Amino acid sequence: YTKVYSGPRDYIASSLIFATAFAIGDKFKLKTKYDNIPLMWLCIVGNVSIGKTAPLSFCLDYFNEKDKEAYKLYQAKKREYDANQKKNKSERDANIKKPNYMQYILNDYTPESIAPVHSVNNRGICVYRDELKGWFDDFGRYNNSGEQSNMLSGWYSQPMKINRKGSEPIFIPKPIIYVCGGIQEQLLSELAKDSRGDS
Repeated sequence: YTKVYSGPRDYIASSLIFATAFAIGDKFKLKTKYDNIPLMWLCIVGNVSIGKTAPLSFCLDYFNEKDKEAYKLYQAKKREYDANQKKNKSERDANIKKPNYMQYILNDYTPESIAPVHSVNNRGICVYRDELKGWFDDFGRYNNSGEQSNMLSGWYSQPMKINRKGSEPIFIPKPIIYVCGGIQEQLLSELAKDSRGDS
C-alpha cells in the first residue's frame, strides 16, 4: 500500500490494529480494577486524494464477507420461515423459528435498529462510515433520539435497555460498539459543534 499508492503507513497500521481489536471483541479481557476489552474508535484524518479509505476498507473486508454470507443464509431461512407461516397452524413445522441476521458492520442505520443487531451479535458490532462527518450529521435525524448520548454510553459499555411500543424489550448488559471511518482535516472543527466538544 505505501509503496504502490504512497499512502501513509499510519493509515494501514491503525486500520490493522482496529480490525484486530474488532476481531477480538469481548473474547479477551485485561483484568485490572476494571475488565478492559480492546474497544476502539478510529478516525483517519486526511485530504480527499490521500487514500484514507482503502486501508480501513481492506482490513474490514473479512467482516463484510461474513455479513454477505450470513445475509444469504438469513434470506434462505426467511423464505423457509415465510413458507411455513403460510400453512395452516396444524400443518406448520414448530422447529422452524423466525431467523435472525448475524451482522458485524453497520453503515446506514436508525438508532432503534442498533440494539436488535447487537442482541444477535453480542461479541461486538462496528459502525463504519467512510466519512465520519455523515455519522455525526445523522445524530438527531430521527426525532432527537438521543443517539449521541447513547453512543457515548456505549463507549463506556454501559448497559443498553431498549423499550419501544410494539416491540419486545432488549437488554444488552455490556454493549461492545466499535466506530471507524475517515474525515477531512478541514472538517475536524465541525465535530465539536452542538456541544460535542464538551463530550
